Amino acid sequence: FFVFCMCKRHVLELLFLFPFSNSLSNHVVCRCLYASFASPFADTPSRKAPDYFLPLCYYQPPMQPPSIKMRQFSEETLFYIFYNMPKDALQTSAAVELYTRDWRFHKELRRWMKRLAGTEPTKTAKYERGSFISFEPNTWEKVQKDSFTLHYDQIEERKAMPADAHR
Repeated sequence: FFVFCMCKRHVLELLFLFPFSNSLSNHVVCRCLYASFASPFADTPSRKAPDYFLPLCYYQPPMQPPSIKMRQFSEETLFYIFYNMPKDALQTSAAVELYTRDWRFHKELRRWMKRLAGTEPTKTAKYERGSFISFEPNTWEKVQKDSFTLHYDQIEERKAMPADAHR
């Protein structure tokens, strides 16, 4: 006859009840199972040491946050991370790195835009007009757009990298 109960440390213990009598305290054997319980079908308790040896080369130091490596990635890799890892900390890290490389995200077109190097756009308080490079995720290429009007209110604001995003 088996009875399961919770001990003071809320560890499941198994009480073995031998010939039942009014004086249960004389017939109860109690032992904590969390350290030695292998299976209800096992004849022997589990051992603490594993049956195998793990070579030291398998023990690795903790990895650096992926955001540190973003500087080493190509723009195409950053675009891949941004478009294919939505709602992930890596997407935020890729966006921060693209902003560092002078790319800006157009909210309405949902495309990354960058001024064409060596050109000077016509600027006003609300927009600028000039030649831009747009990354097209559908064709996975950079396309030059001449005489493009870029309204500042359609550009996503640069956001700071959250402190815990790289964990």
